Amino acid sequence: SLIALYEAMKLLECEGGDPYKIYELGSAAPFTILTIAGSARQAGVLFQEIRNKLLSSPYFRDKFISDGLKQDSIFLCTPQDRRNNEELRKKGLSEFPGSIEIRSGHSNSNTLVGISCFVLLFDEVGTFKQTGGSSSGEQLYGNLSPTVATYVRKEFIIDPKTKLPAVDKEGKPLEPKRYYDGKIISISSPRGMDGIFWKLY
Repeated sequence: SLIALYEAMKLLECEGGDPYKIYELGSAAPFTILTIAGSARQAGVLFQEIRNKLLSSPYFRDKFISDGLKQDSIFLCTPQDRRNNEELRKKGLSEFPGSIEIRSGHSNSNTLVGISCFVLLFDEVGTFKQTGGSSSGEQLYGNLSPTVATYVRKEFIIDPKTKLPAVDKEGKPLEPKRYYDGKIISISSPRGMDGIFWKLY
């Protein structure tokens, strides 16, 4: 629960207050921090931990609106979202719930495919099925892990003398450094010496 909130805080505190700009992405899909557990009950317990910590935290007090608190997800407003909501209020329109979503998942990968995940948190991976099917560890990891590669942050190399982007001998700008900020976190150790989580372990 702390990891999920910490990752949300990093997005809220990004330079300029607009994570879409940092990662050069359109604003259609939220930055999702998805927690996945082996059962719906376990996922609910984890989500309740996240929700309770968020609601009691002074830091998050002004980071959400009432419409952003759902049964199985929490939407948080970035500084850019808050600026946009101010304009929407002036026009008498409904506020946007937020660009960052902390969402509770479960172990059926078929219903989770298509979600763009900034962070995937696998809780108690040792309890996931090792056999085939949509609830197996192999399927979950295979279907969901590619989404974290979307979040690439570019950092241009600056010439210390000119304070401008560095160039090569031909005067062309140097390729920027690329940082892959999306991540997968597996909590707990695998139950046996097989399956995808054993390989990762």
